[in-house]
Amino acid sequence: MEDWAVQFYLQGEWSKEWVPTNALPEAVKVTLRLKDYGEIERIYLTGGGSLNMTQESVENAG
Repeated sequence: MEDWAVQFYLQGEWSKEWVPTNALPEAVKVTLRLKDYGEIERIYLTGGGSLNMTQESVENAG
């Protein structure tokens, strides 16, 4: 693994830090950069979270 990152989604925005300690983000994005496979990005929804993405974002995510 060459690099990794975690981001948190709340109210339509991604953040690299999660400040609220009494709530869950709507989603968590994990990005891994691997030497053999390049960049792999996965988005995990938390309970009750929904993620609204543009069609361009959906196409770029695959």
